[in-house]
Amino acid sequence: MLCLKKPLAILARAFWALFNNKKMHAQFVKFALIGVLNTLIDFCLYFLLTRYIPFFSYRSPNLYLANGLSFLSATTFSFFANRFWTFAITKKPSVTEAGRFYIITLSGLFINSLFLYIGIKILNINDLLAKAIATIFYVLWNFGFLRTWVFRKS
Repeated sequence: MLCLKKPLAILARAFWALFNNKKMHAQFVKFALIGVLNTLIDFCLYFLLTRYIPFFSYRSPNLYLANGLSFLSATTFSFFANRFWTFAITKKPSVTEAGRFYIITLSGLFINSLFLYIGIKILNINDLLAKAIATIFYVLWNFGFLRTWVFRKS
């Protein structure tokens, strides 16, 4: 565990250096809270679909459809919650904005998976540590692009 202190400290310093003003810090806290709710929606809906609806049984290939539905439901919640609460956008949502949101969300998922792969297969680090590091990059990626490209104020 001692060997992790230095890299984690470096990551923590870099992470907090990005949030040097109160408004951005407040936005990030809201973003993180919505992320927690988003994850709960995803997991709970997936659980309900795969355990209580036979078509989506976790023992069948349809569990991937259940996963897709739970992901889409959770990210739709995330789109509107981040739009209105985190970034305080009041104009009517547009197709372009939703498209940008899903481009960032899906590319972030790809980046997360890539960092996970690199951590496990190339750097030979524990999968949970690799997942934690990948998640830090994923969160920064999403927050940065949602703030500056998807939900930017006119």
